[in-house]
Amino acid sequence: PPYGERLGELPELVQLYAQLGEKAKALFPGWTLAMFTGNPDLGHRLGLRAHKQYALKNGALDAKLLLM
Repeated sequence: PPYGERLGELPELVQLYAQLGEKAKALFPGWTLAMFTGNPDLGHRLGLRAHKQYALKNGALDAKLLLM
């Protein structure tokens, strides 16, 4: 999903990430979810606990890969 650097507005993205987290919990219990984001705060809005995080780059932008 977008993370507010170029696409989307932060309030809309907070809602989008929360909805993604709810769907992931409901449809994929027991699975591992990977989320690549340039905004770790939005990643936390998924409502899922990351058990691993990797610092990466998306071009010149700092980003994280969250495994939940």
